[in-house]
Parts: sequence; structure tokens; C-alpha cells
Amino acid sequence: MLTHAHLRALRDSPSAAVRADIAAAVAADLAAAALSAKETQIAEQILESLAHDAERRVRQALAEHLKECPFLPRQIAVILARDLEDEVALPIIEHSPLLNDDDLISYVRTGAAERQLAVARRKIVAAAVADALVATENPRVVGAVLANSEADVTERSLLRIAARFHGDETIETLLVDRPALPLAVCEVLIANVAANLRARLIEKHQIPEFLAEELTLHGREKALSGLLPSDSAEAGERLASHLHERRRLTPTLVLRALCLGDLCFFDGAMARLAGIPVANARMLLYDRGVGGFQAIYEKAALPPELFRAFRAAVGAVLAGDLKRGTAAFKRQIVDQLVRLYDDLSPASLDQVLAQLARRVMPREAANEPRGVRH
Repeated sequence: MLTHAHLRALRDSPSAAVRADIAAAVAADLAAAALSAKETQIAEQILESLAHDAERRVRQALAEHLKECPFLPRQIAVILARDLEDEVALPIIEHSPLLNDDDLISYVRTGAAERQLAVARRKIVAAAVADALVATENPRVVGAVLANSEADVTERSLLRIAARFHGDETIETLLVDRPALPLAVCEVLIANVAANLRARLIEKHQIPEFLAEELTLHGREKALSGLLPSDSAEAGERLASHLHERRRLTPTLVLRALCLGDLCFFDGAMARLAGIPVANARMLLYDRGVGGFQAIYEKAALPPELFRAFRAAVGAVLAGDLKRGTAAFKRQIVDQLVRLYDDLSPASLDQVLAQLARRVMPREAANEPRGVRH
């Protein structure tokens, strides 16, 4: 039975080995809930004293035996977690149920990599804590978070990882192997990872073949759009012809160019798809009435599902909205598309275009007849 005599004996003992043994014994009794109320009070006094012991091995023995104890007073857990010695702090940081998210985030932001790794390995890692871990951009820490299936890694953090560690096969493999991935993350990975990882991603997350193909194409279109000539009509026409010959002048690529204000390419692409001179195409495209645009759209054999999207973007061009700058123009188009299509979720241009592309693919796969809807 624990008494105050134990406290005095512990205080008077010059031996670190004895104090370490007492620490282990008292901690084990507390963890086993084998003490009376009075003994528990004495045990807590002993443990608080030992938590400040000058000898590392005493504090280490305490931490090892109390790391998962739910009955430990929280202030003792915090003292041990803040210990300067990793051998003392790490067991508590990784295992103690008494530490809250604010505690853990502070250890991530102020601690060295080993303490960040201890947080990443916890049985439960809340979203805010996972965000802080990802923000370190330390490959070891990020890898540990991804490897922890119980870590609540948000879509935003997953996208951040995919962008920051593009080409890092170890991190990309851990991303692919997550238990579940949002579609936006799958889209980025499919478009950017190596072929073996792409196949693994498609199989593990049961992505339909048609959707995988569309996401891959969407990623290529996004990359290609960054190379589109925005100020050279001749270069735009030449690139449009080149892509058309290789069957890569897709409806979503043409729409993307229009939404980004790349009119040189857009005009050339519409002319090539419709099989008419660019000058004639421009007359029809920017006809103030609906008839001219509808005529060239149908002649280009573009999907009827996208007619409203194209018409809205052309209308914004005619209204002079491009003069406000590409970024503002793009935001306005996205807002208009979300209003025009009831099932579109407000998102970035990339995600909105991906959602629109998924509307088109089943009809194209079935080779259904086309007809523009007004």
C-alpha cells in the first residue's frame, strides 16, 4: 500500500536506479487502476515529482510505463511530452490519449522531425493536425502521415502533397495506397504519375476505365493549355491543325482555351473542326445573334451538352470581359457555368471542366446522334 512514507523515501533516496524502479512500479499500478483513491492521490504526487527528476532514465521509465495510461493527470503528460530528451517525450507524444489537437500542433510546429514523426504515427490524427504535418513539407513526415491509414488527411492537403512531391515515387506510391482518395486527387495523380502507379491507382480505387481515360486526357489538356499561343493567330492556327490531325483537338481542350482567353487558338480550332477558313469562322463565332455561333458549333460537331458552356464564354468575350484580365475572366466563366448546369459543383476551372467532360463521354462512347440544345 502506498503511503506518505513512500514519498519521503523516494525524496531521500540518492539512487537514480531506485527512483527509476519506483517510477516503473508506481506507473504500472496507476495504469492498471489497482490503487485506492488515497493511494491514487499519493501516486500522482510521486509521479509529478519524478516527472521533474534530474535523471533522464527516471523520467524515461515514467514515460514508457504511462504513455497509454488514461488515468494519468494531464499536467504530468504535458510535462513529459515537453521534455528536452526524446527518450522521454516521444513515447508520450506518440501514444498519450491526454494530449489534445492544440498540443500536437504545437509539437509539430516547434519540434524537430522526430517529434513530428511521433505525432504522425499516432493511432488517431485529426485533420487539423494532419494539415500541420503536411505543411512541414518534410518527406519523412509527410510519408508517415500518408502511411497512417487513421490520419484524416484533407483533400486540400492531399492536393498539396501531389503538387509538392510530383515525381517523388515514394510519396506518390503512399498517396496511391491511401484507403480512399477524393476524385480531384485521383485526377491529378492519373495525369502525372508513372504508368505503373497509374494502373495501381485505377485498380485500387476502382476508377471506371472510361473515367480514367478522361482524367488522363484532362491532365494532358491542362498541360497543353499552358503552351497555347495567346498572341499569334498564325501559331494558334498551326497548333490547332497539328492537334486535329492527331485526333487531340478535343472539345474540352477547345473550351479550356476559350475560358482562358486564348482566342487565337480557339478561333483556329473552331475553323479546323468546322472545315472553314479562320476569317469565316470568326464572323460566325462572334456574330451578335445566336444563329452564327450555333451554325459553326453544329458544323464543328461539338457535343450538344457543351453548347451552353461555349455560348456563355463567347458571350463574355463579346461583352468585353477579357479586358478585366484573364484571372477575372476565368472566375466569371466558372460562375456562369455553375449557374447554367445544375449538377456542377462550384470549384476551380480544372474541376468544372472535368465535371463537364464526364457529361460528354457516355454519349460519345455510344455514338449517339448529336443535336444542339438551346
